[in-house]
Amino acid sequence: MTLFKLTLANIKMYLRDRQALFWAFFFPLLLMTVFGVMNFEGSGKLTLGVVNLSPSPAAGEFVSSLEKSESLDIKKDSRENEEAALKKGDRDAVMILPEDFLADPTKTSPYAIKVLVNKGRPQQSGTALSVLGSIFSEMERNMTQKPKLFAIETEDVAARNLRYIDFVVPGVVALSIMQLSIFGIGFTIVEYKRKGVMKRLFVTPLKPLDFTLSHVIMRLMVSIFQVSILFAVAILVFNVNVLGSFAALYFFVILGGLLFLSFGFALAGISKTEDALQGLTQVFVFPQMFLGNVFFSTDAMPEWLQKIVVYMPLNYLSDAIRKISTEGAGIMDLQRDILGISVWIIIGFILAIKLFRWREAANS
Repeated sequence: MTLFKLTLANIKMYLRDRQALFWAFFFPLLLMTVFGVMNFEGSGKLTLGVVNLSPSPAAGEFVSSLEKSESLDIKKDSRENEEAALKKGDRDAVMILPEDFLADPTKTSPYAIKVLVNKGRPQQSGTALSVLGSIFSEMERNMTQKPKLFAIETEDVAARNLRYIDFVVPGVVALSIMQLSIFGIGFTIVEYKRKGVMKRLFVTPLKPLDFTLSHVIMRLMVSIFQVSILFAVAILVFNVNVLGSFAALYFFVILGGLLFLSFGFALAGISKTEDALQGLTQVFVFPQMFLGNVFFSTDAMPEWLQKIVVYMPLNYLSDAIRKISTEGAGIMDLQRDILGISVWIIIGFILAIKLFRWREAANS
């Protein structure tokens, strides 16, 4: 009964705080709208998947020359993986080099080169075919006098046209969960310290567990409501199509909320003033905001940096929400993200228990 009353009181106080409501609801909506209106799609490079089935060294040299092209972003993998990436919308086209490609210098018949194009991106696919056509025409002029050495066969693949807004909405949702949890609980606790609320609560029969749980439950409820509003706007205004289930989505909202709430309590435990807390939270939040797979894919980062940022807490959350939204992934498909978030939750809880002590918070 005490826990219920405390949670209800926290909700009422939260709803009266206009600044908290702005940062929890209107700012994420504003952020999502800005990135939705500003089209960041297309960095000037076309993403081309290359499947090289030829053992010829000349074929390898050809692929290496493609990687130097300023207009192509080359991805190399197996046909199965490249086709899967094409269907997800991660490739504009996939080129398959046959087993005999450049293997026989005396060959007179054309090499049959299959190019799978993204049916959902006709403009990018057409540009990719034009670029490849120019490259092969230049090779024909340099290698032989015959008019046709390469024959490009195109095949349309029903792939999803993943827009930038489809990418950024899950990132904004994950970022909002982190900010609501870290800033919300952190500044609330520090304000309680400054106003002497913690000291007065300490001399009451209130159990520390009830106090903590009431804030956790309230923040999780706000997070669920916040995420619902963000996705509702994304669906109604920007025509974002959520392929996965909202049950899986809310599961990760709760996991993410627990993760960042634990760090919020830990940071509040070592901060005596709001200025000190603000500095600590900026150190924790800002690197993840720009490196946590929120606004831009980590694939665009240097390889050495990708190996680091992939372990960031926000990266796991944004990756899970994005896969649910854009790929229709279920909970069982996201075991890596669940494991990563769970490890960070354990770390956060240990830090919160060590750093946020009821007696010390009351006496500070």
